[in-house]
Order: sequence, then C-alpha cells, then structure tokens
Amino acid sequence: MSDKSSEMLLCTLKEKALSDEAAVRYLTIGMIVCELIRAEKPVSRKSICCKLLKRLEQTQDKEEERIYYRLFRMLFGRQ
Repeated sequence: MSDKSSEMLLCTLKEKALSDEAAVRYLTIGMIVCELIRAEKPVSRKSICCKLLKRLEQTQDKEEERIYYRLFRMLFGRQ
C-alpha cells in the first residue's frame, strides 16, 4: 500500500499498539469512505468491501491484515 491514507493507518496502528482496535477499525472505514467520496463513487457495503479487499491484497503487515479481516467480519455481521 503506497498512498497517504495507508501510511497514516500504519502510523496509527503503531502509535496505538492496537490498544484501541475499535478506534483503528473506525478510522480505517472512515478513510475508505473518504476515498470513495473523493472519487465520486457510491458508498455502499459492496464498494467498501472492494476497497478493503484491495488493501488486504496489497498489505504485508500481519496486524494490518488482521484489522482488515475483522472489518470484513464486522461488515457482514459476524463479529
């Protein structure tokens, strides 16, 4: 992942040391929603999942990967 929002997420993950994982999840969803709005794309569960999947495919960080999997579970009501 090479964009600024990804770098910000990684910094936040390291800064928080995953002590407040819920905040990191909401931050991630918020960044994705902002990206969709800026790109003038619809904000829906499908579009959010597509963005999450792209980020998941590009990440090499295990903690970030874990966050993305939890977000998928949250979006599909399987917490």
